[in-house]
Amino acid sequence: MMSKAITRKLRLWIEGGVTTLLCCLSLLGPPQSISAAENAPSSRLQKRWLFVWRDLSKPEEVERTLALFPRAAAAGYNGVVFSYNVAPGKAAKLRQAAQQNGLDLVAIVMGGAHDRNYSEGVLVQDALFVAHGGRAVLQPNNPTRLLNADFEEVAGNHFKGWDMQDDEGVTTFADHEVVHGGRTSLRMESIGKNQFSHCRLAEPLKLQPRRQYHLSFWVKTENLSPAEAEVKVLTADSQRAISFQSFHVEPTQDWKRYDLVFNSFTNQAGRLYLGCWSGKSGKLWWDDLRVEEIGLVNVLRRPGCPVAVRGEDGTAYEEERDFTRVADPLLNPWQSWHEEPIIKLVENSRIKEGARLRVSYYHSIIVYEDRVTSCLCEPKIFEDWRQE
Repeated sequence: MMSKAITRKLRLWIEGGVTTLLCCLSLLGPPQSISAAENAPSSRLQKRWLFVWRDLSKPEEVERTLALFPRAAAAGYNGVVFSYNVAPGKAAKLRQAAQQNGLDLVAIVMGGAHDRNYSEGVLVQDALFVAHGGRAVLQPNNPTRLLNADFEEVAGNHFKGWDMQDDEGVTTFADHEVVHGGRTSLRMESIGKNQFSHCRLAEPLKLQPRRQYHLSFWVKTENLSPAEAEVKVLTADSQRAISFQSFHVEPTQDWKRYDLVFNSFTNQAGRLYLGCWSGKSGKLWWDDLRVEEIGLVNVLRRPGCPVAVRGEDGTAYEEERDFTRVADPLLNPWQSWHEEPIIKLVENSRIKEGARLRVSYYHSIIVYEDRVTSCLCEPKIFEDWRQE
């Protein structure tokens, strides 16, 4: 499926109400991927564009794309849309092949930061780290605890600890046969029986302001229609969202783990919701939830995103003098969760064993399943776009 972000870019190129026909090509898609458009009415389509979503910086991907041009031309396409970063040695061949097949070239630019550190960041302020054995690691001073996160405490179909549960015994059930761990899971079934097509559980969540949190859980489905499941953290009054990352489930899938990351912003409390807001039929199981504070995952290092380390007595410590440069070797803004980096102390550091440190930094955040925004406050972003 073409991302909504790309769709918006393409709409900017359509002027005067001109209709554009797009064909999305998957790297693993079948040869018939163009055929759906081959018989489409074209009398009023002035721009009929073949959309190629491949990494064309790789010469072999350019060759795979070139092989499609004759079929595209025969099917009535008159343009091809692709990322600007074509392998330099293949650019002339691409241009020549497009001309031979009567295809306009439409390059996608201004797509995002070239350096992942230039993704938009959100602030973590004064997270507690404790020095031990030549390194400093996160030690949450106000740990978040989710009650009955494994759904083991039940009375009939009522899950203790969750202060809101839709339609007990009608759409929400305690399942003692299909479980991921332990003896019980939460099963949601026949959600369409609810007059609003809602099926939810919720409970209060204690938070520390401006901290980074990791939320994990397991999901299983069977003929779920529509295939939509959600986990979200809202403010304590349920009026605004705190978490913005979503996830995808198949109509039928075995147990699968999901990992989401969110920032508490200025909130001291929130409400965790899980369930389905537009359900009809099928089954949806949940098990083994976990919420925990994390530190320095996808920490960003650029001029507008400094890292500050100070002692609880106010002493400001310095990179290279007291600790090595703080960075995430696994930095990937499109992967919300991975192993947490640590702060490594240098020899003769002023940070002593057992010292309690307050660490402030910025980390990237995902919106929906895969949206990562570049920071428009950094001049380098505009320099990159000019080069594109």
